[in-house]
Formats: sequence, C-alpha cells, structure tokens
Amino acid sequence: MNDPYYITFQDFSLERLKNILKTGEVMPGRLILKDDLEARFEILSSMGMDNLADLIEALSTKKKVEAFSQQSGLPLDYLIILRREVRSYIPKPVYLREIPGVEKEDADKLAATGITHSKHFFERGNTNKKRQELHSTTGISMKTLLELAKLTDLARIRGLGAAFTRLYYETGADTIEKLSGRDPEELLDLAHKLNQQKNITKVVPPLKDFKQYVEMAKDLPKVMEFE
Repeated sequence: MNDPYYITFQDFSLERLKNILKTGEVMPGRLILKDDLEARFEILSSMGMDNLADLIEALSTKKKVEAFSQQSGLPLDYLIILRREVRSYIPKPVYLREIPGVEKEDADKLAATGITHSKHFFERGNTNKKRQELHSTTGISMKTLLELAKLTDLARIRGLGAAFTRLYYETGADTIEKLSGRDPEELLDLAHKLNQQKNITKVVPPLKDFKQYVEMAKDLPKVMEFE
C-alpha cells in the first residue's frame, strides 16, 4: 500500500512497532501484544517481516493469518490481535457531516458529487485547482473548501475523530505540517481554553494523546496544498 493519505508503511519499522508496544499503553483487549514481546518479534523478523507494510500484507485475511500461525508457530489468538493493531494504522475516514461546524448544506452538496468523507475530499480537493472545480460544481465558497481541506488533512491522523479534528483546527494547528511542529503541552492548554469557550467536545484528550498525535503528524506525507 502506497497511498499518500496514510503514513508510509514501508518506513515504519518492525523495531519501532515493538518499542511502541513495549513502552506505550495498549487497549485492554490487546494486552496479549505485550506477552513474550521480544521473542515473538524475533520470530516475526525471521519470517521476513521488516516493517508495517509487511505485517499488513502478511495478516491481510483470515486465511493468511491462519497460514502465518502454522508457518511461524505464533499463537493464532496473538496474530488475530496483532492484525487488529497493525490495521489500526490505516485510519477510517471521517465523515464530513460529523465534523462540528460543517454545514449540512455543504455536506449534502459534496455528497451529491460522491464526496462524503475525508478520504474522498483528500482525493478530489487536495489542490487549489481541484477545489476551484468543486467550487464551480457545488457553489461552495473557496473559503469553506479550504477549511474542509485543512480538516481533511487533520482527519488523516490515526484516532483523531470528527470532534477532535475540529478541536485541533481551532487551536491553529490546522494542518498536518503545523501540528507536527507544535508543543503538545502548550497545545493541550490551548485546547482546554478553546473547548471551554466553544464546547466542541465533551472530553479533551489527555497529554499522552496530544504527544502521540504530534508524532503521528510527523509521519504523514505533507501532500495537501493550501494555496
């Protein structure tokens, strides 16, 4: 997979994934990923797994997971959970109509052209020329289309979601490039102040999430044009 909407999976090493699982928090249902971590990742490496792209491909279907378990000797239940973890790096698109502040009328106009979520908009509105075409087709203002382009850029971050996408936009960290250069603690403080004023989301993410989002922003290709 080499889609600029996502991180470059070939550049995300197996060693990096191991360190994230070793030092970071995992969901309660995925704690098995911390069991025998070193030994299991050595087996993955011996099976030719060098990066996230290799794992995504090797565990892409139920049949492949079962075959990999037989070939490697790794427990099937472990590989099923590992598959969920690595596929979480392929974030689901955010539906435009679910982002706070996006007018229903504008979402409907875009939907009529086949654009319903962030990946659609990324593909068809990631340059000024393409947004000019959308303006001509839908009548949506260029200012609104630029805002949607920035929201779409942020929505590429794994786990950000619709409300948090708007929250980050409002802080001024309104593109992947800007977010990647922000200080997480300062951003968290600003997010709390803005959320008190605008009531964008019920819960502001904790500092650890802000740190993760900034790091993930650094990984994403800076391919969206804003001028």
